[in-house]
Amino acid sequence: MIFSAQTDPNVLSQINSRPGIEPKLADCPVATKPRGRTISTIPILVVPVITMSEETPDLKPEKAPASEALPSPLRCWYGTAVAGAMSLAAYLLTSKVIAGFASKPPTGNELAVQIGITVRTLIMGLFTMATGVFGLIAVGLFILGLQSLFSGQKTSPPGDA
Repeated sequence: MIFSAQTDPNVLSQINSRPGIEPKLADCPVATKPRGRTISTIPILVVPVITMSEETPDLKPEKAPASEALPSPLRCWYGTAVAGAMSLAAYLLTSKVIAGFASKPPTGNELAVQIGITVRTLIMGLFTMATGVFGLIAVGLFILGLQSLFSGQKTSPPGDA
């Protein structure tokens, strides 16, 4: 790791406070002539590289307690309505796109037709995937709402995130 002693004068004092690190000053060529002779140099600070195990603390996520409150059924069903509406919109858009693609077959040379078919397939796949993802989210939120309704656990208020 290389730090410029001119740009940050506090670097040396910060590095000297760390155990096991011995910085060294060296000259860095700024410009050279065509035959390889140095015109001028800048003093720089060369510091050994620190491995990640020495620097980074253990950032493993803590396990959530089992007694964490479930979201309220009203909050779950509101999410169900939003996800269901998005799924319905994606379904209607998917059906329109597929009908539009079916009514206008690609024309042109063979390479253009193959590229057109590939792009159409990708577009239809993305819209179909969006429909399925939002539909599954809506079903999952509805089931979570039922679970929080019938479970004896405390539920969090609807305004909490």
